Amino acid sequence: MKNIANDFYSAPPEHVSLQKLLDDDCLRRADGLLCQETENYINKNGGFMEEKELIVFFLDIRNFTCLLQEGNEYQAVNLLNKLFDLFGRVITGFGGRLLERSGDNLYAVFGLQTDISNAANAAHESAIMLFDLLSHVNREYYNVRFGKDLQVGVGIHAGRVIVNHSDQGSGLLAMGLAVNLAARLQLETKIVDNDLILSDDFYRLLAPEKLKDSWERLDHVQFKGIDQPQNIWLAGKPYSGVPRKKNGSDDFLYWLSIAG
Repeated sequence: MKNIANDFYSAPPEHVSLQKLLDDDCLRRADGLLCQETENYINKNGGFMEEKELIVFFLDIRNFTCLLQEGNEYQAVNLLNKLFDLFGRVITGFGGRLLERSGDNLYAVFGLQTDISNAANAAHESAIMLFDLLSHVNREYYNVRFGKDLQVGVGIHAGRVIVNHSDQGSGLLAMGLAVNLAARLQLETKIVDNDLILSDDFYRLLAPEKLKDSWERLDHVQFKGIDQPQNIWLAGKPYSGVPRKKNGSDDFLYWLSIAG
């Protein structure tokens, strides 16, 4: 019997011209790259896109690479999986939607089913619980076994994003400048030595009773890839254990102390 599979895999690749590629794109998708776009296009899989104001939440596990290098990699990955399962349950418990987990970081959105103010307060509550949960894990397990604490960095922003609903994969994607900015906030936690950073847009949505005098505002912070300078709030605690000096004249002593 003729082996069709072998014939298929041994066949030389078909030459694809640029024009054929573009023509096929239009045939396969009504909103192909160079075809007329349709707003909130409903595709063949029943999905659609919409613009929506959401809370975007990014989290990253600190010093996980060190854990991989110091001990059993299987044990380390297993610990991370269990920890992220707990984090996911906290996020969904406050009405958030976990969109993606990649390695030792994740991102989620709040506000798909509620107004943006309630979503902001729920996201903040979830962040507080995540930090409390991590403290418990460190105290009862991680520090006992490894002699150190796991740390996380969290960045939260409020803004308009493009939400792509699809029946494929995770079923939901969120893209746009607001997503990029939230990711930059999370990265900034390492730079300013604070484990929770809020954008000013997010801050202004929080209920007054949630605001703390200890939070510090930094104005006109420039992020890579973001044209407009941002005002941000340091709303967590320092990784170094050394409180950040708000007086600019003490900055040198502050950075010297955390540098060791």
